[in-house]
Amino acid sequence: MVCIVTGDSVKVECFFKKKPPSVGWYRGTISVTTDPRVTVVYNEEKLFSSMEIKKCKYSDEGKLCVQVEDEDGDSVLEFAGFSLSVKGVGVL
Repeated sequence: MVCIVTGDSVKVECFFKKKPPSVGWYRGTISVTTDPRVTVVYNEEKLFSSMEIKKCKYSDEGKLCVQVEDEDGDSVLEFAGFSLSVKGVGVL
């Protein structure tokens, strides 16, 4: 579990041993995409993906994960997952 204070930022990085066919970040079953507070990066050359959430809010809480397709592209694997907990100042 990752705990963070409201208003702070959190960045999570994943490194792969070889290039997966596709990479996706999810909060529960909902795909996470780049917006003004969230940055999702996938660098195929460096076999690296990251997600950064700026100015965290309580609504950012939940199970977050990276999903990748297997080599054949016929199934999706949960590569890494964690729970994000957002607390008020002075609560951690």
